Amino acid sequence: MDNLTAHITRENPGWQFSIPDTRITMDGKPWPSGALTLAWVPEQDVGGKDNKRSDELRIRASNLELAGLEGIRPLAAKLFTCTG
Repeated sequence: MDNLTAHITRENPGWQFSIPDTRITMDGKPWPSGALTLAWVPEQDVGGKDNKRSDELRIRASNLELAGLEGIRPLAAKLFTCTG
């Protein structure tokens, strides 16, 4: 990573993690320049059957190969388990 900036914000009641410029190299492979935002939305009460919607991990990115996310899955699992 070269001068990586990340922003972590509380989005009631979830969390958002943003990297506005992805100068990232993972497992020796540089990612294309782009942006990455992960948002965790906890379980919510909604209408309908069971009246619940499960928690969600939302990913918004530009110039991202989904296979490149495999390396951050363990980190994301730890981060988002701790916030609930």
